[in-house]
Amino acid sequence: MTGEQSLEALKGVRVGTEPVDEPEVCDSCSAPIAAGDVVGVFFTRNLFQKAISTPYAFRLHCLDCEHETLLWSPEGYAELLVTGRITDEKTLTDIKPRDYSPADEGPPYDPVSTLSKLLDFPEQYILDEVLPPHNIVSPQDFIHTLLSNDLDPEKIVDMETGEPTITDEERFKFFELVFMKFNDNMTAPDGALFDRDY
Repeated sequence: MTGEQSLEALKGVRVGTEPVDEPEVCDSCSAPIAAGDVVGVFFTRNLFQKAISTPYAFRLHCLDCEHETLLWSPEGYAELLVTGRITDEKTLTDIKPRDYSPADEGPPYDPVSTLSKLLDFPEQYILDEVLPPHNIVSPQDFIHTLLSNDLDPEKIVDMETGEPTITDEERFKFFELVFMKFNDNMTAPDGALFDRDY
């Protein structure tokens, strides 16, 4: 799917997580989002749950927290950032692309496999316990969580091979800061992981 095809596919796609008659909040700062507001939305082709169709709106941001670029979007995931005006039905109008990463481009790492290696847990445990079905994590969640914990993705993962490159000391820091953050945040109702403190 190309960027233009992805934009066309967004027509009528529901964004946000609250019922249509209830307000949304920004996934970064929790500011209220009302019908008519211009928002930033991150979409991805989801490989964690094949039952969820493309495109899937992972994150909704107010303009103050809207991200301008995709960071280290991996091969195998079609990812798209847009801005648009949210309607009363919580769809988007006036959609404008910000950044797009096709599935056949990007570093060759997989977030689930990488988390498994970094935490030294089986992949099935990562899928069942770290990434529960009701709160799945996108590649951008993975990268932004590293950044928000002062961990350089390029020092954690070899972006040429996709393999983790981490010392025992860094692995302990990763486990202590990142794994606990995933656990804490991914059990929260909004699942917000985009802390803009970096």
